[in-house]
Amino acid sequence: MADIIKESHHVNESESFLNFDYRNMPGAGFSFDCNEDGSLTKETLAKPDAMRNYAYCLEECKKENGEVVALGVKTRNYRNFVPAVIKCSKCTKEHHLGYGRYPDTQCSCGQNYNAFGQELRDNYQDRSSYAEYGETW
Repeated sequence: MADIIKESHHVNESESFLNFDYRNMPGAGFSFDCNEDGSLTKETLAKPDAMRNYAYCLEECKKENGEVVALGVKTRNYRNFVPAVIKCSKCTKEHHLGYGRYPDTQCSCGQNYNAFGQELRDNYQDRSSYAEYGETW
């Protein structure tokens, strides 16, 4: 069994968006990544297409009957799972354990681990070898 360096845990995160809708099509429009105060993120500022769309939105909002209406900042809160970190029992490299649909983790030294950090035998995916353990497929 591998040594668990850090237990799995959940983290609460949030992301904010500055939203604009077309006046005649509520729910359709533009959304830009921003901070909670509405200032655009560095990533958004670095995208020329996003900046062109943002300039369009600001210009349209200034007009009395512009095509776009500012909706303000919306924040989405969510919770992420962070898998445990293990130290390989063969070579001592660190790895995040797999989880979900692909729970197995393979170290570059060839050692395989399941989602609980238990070592798996080298040929664990070769189902023909299961017969020696009384299993049939």
